[in-house]
Amino acid sequence: MRFDARFLIKFSLFCIIIFGLNLAYEYKNFKDFSKNSPIVLDAIVLQNYQKIGKNGNKYFVLKLKSDEFSFYTTSKFKINSKFIKATLNPTKVSFKDYLSKTFYMPNLSLKPIQNKSNWRLNLSQKITQNHQNPKIAELYSALYLATPISKELRQNVTNWGIAHIIAISGFHLSLLFAMLFFVFKPIYKPLQKKFFPYRDLNFDISLFIFSGAIFYLWILDFTPSFFRSLIMGIVGFIFICRGIKIFAIENLFICIALAVSFCPNLIFSLGFYFSCLGVFFIFLYIKYFGDTNDLKNPLKIFLHSLGLSIFVYFCMNVPVYYFFHSASLFQLSVIVLGYVFVVFYPISIIAHLFGFGDFLDIYLLNFLEFANEQTQIYISSWLFILFNLSLFLAIKFRLVGLIIALFGGIVYFFAFLSG
Repeated sequence: MRFDARFLIKFSLFCIIIFGLNLAYEYKNFKDFSKNSPIVLDAIVLQNYQKIGKNGNKYFVLKLKSDEFSFYTTSKFKINSKFIKATLNPTKVSFKDYLSKTFYMPNLSLKPIQNKSNWRLNLSQKITQNHQNPKIAELYSALYLATPISKELRQNVTNWGIAHIIAISGFHLSLLFAMLFFVFKPIYKPLQKKFFPYRDLNFDISLFIFSGAIFYLWILDFTPSFFRSLIMGIVGFIFICRGIKIFAIENLFICIALAVSFCPNLIFSLGFYFSCLGVFFIFLYIKYFGDTNDLKNPLKIFLHSLGLSIFVYFCMNVPVYYFFHSASLFQLSVIVLGYVFVVFYPISIIAHLFGFGDFLDIYLLNFLEFANEQTQIYISSWLFILFNLSLFLAIKFRLVGLIIALFGGIVYFFAFLSG
């Protein structure tokens, strides 16, 4: 889709106004939040792990979730309760920290309180009841509800390079959409023919699924990567209905602008950044290598699918290793594991719905713990900045996109050869 100057001006003004209003609203909330000290909050314990300070003293780091935001705090003693009444000092929290919705806040006291009824926690407990091994229970809870994972499981996931598969995003939304469409179409089709012959079958089912996806987004507490995916899905749905091309980088920028306008905290979200970056490289591949005529040939579809996976994997190496340094040759297997996940994900959902979600637990545990970290890759800040600037050139020049992918491959393999 080509946007004329008039549309761009109107759209930019709309986004600026919405962004400004939301920023003003957040600032008002911040002033109300920071003027009272101390404050008392009821919070859920999302993470609780031990660390050792520079002086050798042990302490515990807690990630807590209140109704409005998540925050970190510390304790000298282990907290075993799932719910806490926290007395906190908000005076050192800046507006930038508050806007990010995840920040550190020192506490004056942490008191365990009686477990409260919490729908998200109840769902997580129903999932974990299917499993005896806590690591596998944690994996499925993260996979379905975007709950935080422990340091040990995070390392296992990193060693396999499957963090983007575990983190709920557009990949999961597309699989859920396809699965639900497959389920509802034979149910709704006879009803539509009998009672609503004037209705479009695909439109009605899609509308129903997107409504469910919005509810799922609320359950996930507006996880940034899924939020971006849902906006793209809805915008793409609208474009399809209007006969507009959807696989275009311009459409990604529209979705990013809309998402940030309504949720300014996404500016600080690493998950949102990676999610947008992954889609950017998918669209870049489609722009330079996609051909609609190839969709008629099963072999070419497979080769494009494989080429896309390899291209995106290598393009993402610079930003991934800038933030996360663990590297392993096992991470290459993610190119194949993406295909396995397409089958595994819907089967695992069905298994949990019928109470036998543990049928693969022993194999999953062995799989997770098989891969190990073999080296570490460090990307300098200037190289990371250069990478992000080159993205704009890649939109115009295919050679730049190829260089980004090639350089990502060189960075990855050189780390093992030099080690």
